[in-house]
Amino acid sequence: NRFKDLLPIGILDEQSYNQYQPIYSYHKMERAFLSLLFVLTVLSLSFWPASSRFSDIRLNLDVDNEPFLHGVGSGDPLTNSVLIWTRINTSFAQAAVDWAVWKPASGSFETPEKSGTILANASADHTVTVDVTDLEPNTRYHYQFRDSSNRSSVLGSTFTLPDTTYSGNFDVLATSCTSLYSGYMHSYKSIAEQDANLVLHLGDYIYPDVDPQECNRVPQQLCDYEWWEPCDTSGANSNPLIDDFAAEFNCTASEVEKYRWVHRMYLMDPDFRAARAAHPFVVLYDNHDTSDEEAFFEDGLQAFLEYTPMRAEIEIDNTVNSSRHFRIGNNLVDLITVDTRTYQETNSLIGFEQENWLDGVFQNSSDSETRWRLIANPKMVVPYGLNKLPLGISLIFMVVVTLLAFLLLCCCVSPKVLNFLKDSDNKHVKFLLQLSKKEEETTVNPMAGEKKEDGIDNPDAEQSEMPKVEKCCSICARIGICVLAVTILVWIASFIALKAMLGGDDVIYLDSSDHVWGGNYDSLQRIFASMDSNNVRDNNIWVAGDMHFTVFSDIIGWDDSKAETLFSYRPDKDEDFTRYGVEIVTPSGSRGNVDEKVEELLGFKAQKSALNSLFSNSIDFVTRKGNPHMRLFDGSQHGYTLITFSPTKVTTKLYYADIRDINAKTKLFDTLTVEHGKSKWS
Repeated sequence: NRFKDLLPIGILDEQSYNQYQPIYSYHKMERAFLSLLFVLTVLSLSFWPASSRFSDIRLNLDVDNEPFLHGVGSGDPLTNSVLIWTRINTSFAQAAVDWAVWKPASGSFETPEKSGTILANASADHTVTVDVTDLEPNTRYHYQFRDSSNRSSVLGSTFTLPDTTYSGNFDVLATSCTSLYSGYMHSYKSIAEQDANLVLHLGDYIYPDVDPQECNRVPQQLCDYEWWEPCDTSGANSNPLIDDFAAEFNCTASEVEKYRWVHRMYLMDPDFRAARAAHPFVVLYDNHDTSDEEAFFEDGLQAFLEYTPMRAEIEIDNTVNSSRHFRIGNNLVDLITVDTRTYQETNSLIGFEQENWLDGVFQNSSDSETRWRLIANPKMVVPYGLNKLPLGISLIFMVVVTLLAFLLLCCCVSPKVLNFLKDSDNKHVKFLLQLSKKEEETTVNPMAGEKKEDGIDNPDAEQSEMPKVEKCCSICARIGICVLAVTILVWIASFIALKAMLGGDDVIYLDSSDHVWGGNYDSLQRIFASMDSNNVRDNNIWVAGDMHFTVFSDIIGWDDSKAETLFSYRPDKDEDFTRYGVEIVTPSGSRGNVDEKVEELLGFKAQKSALNSLFSNSIDFVTRKGNPHMRLFDGSQHGYTLITFSPTKVTTKLYYADIRDINAKTKLFDTLTVEHGKSKWS
């Protein structure tokens, strides 16, 4: 009778209902499952991902400031100098470029404090970097470039570091993993609007290659090359400038020429150009910047140094590297950048010579009684441990498999169920149908198609859909019950298998390869020992990128062979743990993270759906519960971190934006602080 109430009023009289009652007499479990299936059918449209490619890829050149089409930039500021950069677009092998630097309130290009002329050569792809010296500390400067025809670049703004007379705050904007292909670079737009001292980029500044689920902003009309093999580039570009630019890429060109082309493409993003023009950058290079292939490392590095103003100082082993040490203010901050690419060797991620260099920096910092150390490197220091995750991972697996089964069944059942129940007066059904927004007009007559008493078919009667509905729903309901049963068995089996794999005393790392800290435990312990011996164990702010996650962690000493020394951590038990500071793994600026990776694994070349949101949020929850040293974990958001140093505390603000929405605004997500001497987040 409860099922009878769902039928449209007036469709069946009592006699007809009794006659067709066998059709509706499902097993109770089948009917319960069918009800749940219908609810999921109504909601399932929200779970399917949208189209992958953006209609507007938002790439252009700075044509208003031709021939300086790729903007300007500055980097690696000191108290008395800063690097400034531009590229001139010319067909000549050499071109003269004038430059000028001045204070905003008291100068101009015609009346600068510093000026000069530099030659842009084809051997450096017509890029120029000028080291402007004899500047004042803690000062904002404007700068600009002009060609021989008096055509100007966009106006740039930069900042020198404060010297020992300064005791105020210092603001650093940290970002990493900025892939143009993946989405809109709203982080850079927001960074350009911030009032900060410098931008710290933790690596993967560019990506030559495209992930399968991230073809959103790949230009069309490109030659067939492995970097964008997952994407269809045979379509048309909306902007003729992009057509011309795509034609510049030569699949048979040298590796350095290909990397140069990628840098030029990234500088077609207006938000990237705006951020570079607004602040000085301190940049580290990682694997995507310089190529994972040893044979092409030097080619990628050459292009990187041509397009990125940085002091690649030869401090260690007479080798170009990204290790640097910046002293900021009156012993306020030591900014230390650590190179994880150049010196890797057996049993040391950063190489033994760089470990010795870092020990000297720690000693210098200790002697100076520096309040804070900002230790920047591309790789996450704190372990992402798997030991405590078997139950959570297996539960997530069960939920996702079940949901996929439901969606599959909904595709089978939904058209007929919606037709069947369309005209119902039952209030619950009406509510669900309003949610579904289906506007089909179908009349179901269960009496149509019946035989007359004499056994002759009624030629005017329509064929009944009811038996078809009954058959489809019954089959799908029975299949669904079987799927649920099998899923539960698989969950139990997966839990047992994971428990066996991830049990034991050793810490099991998410990534224990030799190019990350998880595979270089001894190397990290030597750095901790150096901190102990130099008395700089507290007040360290480690900052990293690469993971594409947001992770705020307390860094403690742990024994690699005793998992409980890590997983028994409690922030309120100061006396039980040796602390070495805190860590910020700043979110991916745009490169795909958990939710995009879920879509790739499920076979969807798309960016967003409720399905991957459910999965990624579950991963976040399980990760936090299984890694108590991680005070905040988010695997799906994109953005950057504002880090403000004061003598008494460090305040961090997380900013996120939707990289798939061209009009998205960057919003503050969370604020965390660490007090001087505490070495834990609050």
